[in-house]
Amino acid sequence: MPKKILIVDDEPNILKALESRLAHEKYAVVIASNGREGYEMAASEQPDLIIVDALMPEMTGYQLVDKLRERTDKMAKVPIIVISARPSIKKFFSIWKIHAFLEKPFGPEDLMARVRECLGDKK
Repeated sequence: MPKKILIVDDEPNILKALESRLAHEKYAVVIASNGREGYEMAASEQPDLIIVDALMPEMTGYQLVDKLRERTDKMAKVPIIVISARPSIKKFFSIWKIHAFLEKPFGPEDLMARVRECLGDKK
């Protein structure tokens, strides 16, 4: 059974590009277009990894990560990769033990290296 990755980003082009790349690598992909939807999807889909944009409407990436880390189920420990066009944002996520931070734009090789590292996949 393929590992499931939840992508949470408000930019349709980013969602489409990430979904396409990860599906090509044989991961099951679910998407959400804002933090609130992402939180609901995380709870219902139980992904193995979450990729989240830092700045989004309705619920920011900060708020989403904070809510996930407050949970008492396995979602509290799911690996998270934060993506952002603002590298200075990385420091704000240090209190939550995210697994990686990727600055937009990033290459597909960087993305896949981080994904495999977070999921313990070899390639």
